[in-house]
Amino acid sequence: MYGLEQRLKNIVDRVVFRLDIAAIEVQRNLALKADNPISAIKCAADIDQPYFLKKWWPKMTHEEKKQMIVKVWFNHISCAVFGYDWWLPLFKECGFITNCNIEKPLDEIKLYRAIEPNETYIRGMSWTPDLGMAKFVQSFNKEAKIYTTVVQPEFVLAILEGFPRGVCLLEYVIDYRGLGEVNEYKDKG
Repeated sequence: MYGLEQRLKNIVDRVVFRLDIAAIEVQRNLALKADNPISAIKCAADIDQPYFLKKWWPKMTHEEKKQMIVKVWFNHISCAVFGYDWWLPLFKECGFITNCNIEKPLDEIKLYRAIEPNETYIRGMSWTPDLGMAKFVQSFNKEAKIYTTVVQPEFVLAILEGFPRGVCLLEYVIDYRGLGEVNEYKDKG
């Protein structure tokens, strides 16, 4: 019976994959037909949103750029796929962004990051000032470790509030090139 169950699961997986691709194609076509940047990016599938962000970037107002970069940033597919250097010019052009009325820090700030121990990922752009939040993120990945660093205010590009998995997350988007020493956090308790 296991062999039959596995074959049925494989068939279902292929059908679901094809349906996902078909849905992406429908969303892509809607986004391509859109006559403004907000509609195009909101219609686009997560994987296509960075393309439409770049395509419409020159035609967007400053406020639209800030609004849409936050939307696309939070889809997280593009963060990993496109790499940090793809994002930096967009954030730099927008200037400091916040969607939660927290002002840019005036002094250096201690931040945390839960991520797999890979040198590229460790020195990433997404950090939090909340150790509890870093531990929460770590709980979803057995390989993840918590890292800490101190960041100067000029390297804070954005402070964003989002709600992944139904939990309020406070995220500091950092220009990774300005990160100081990054160390693995050692819980003293």
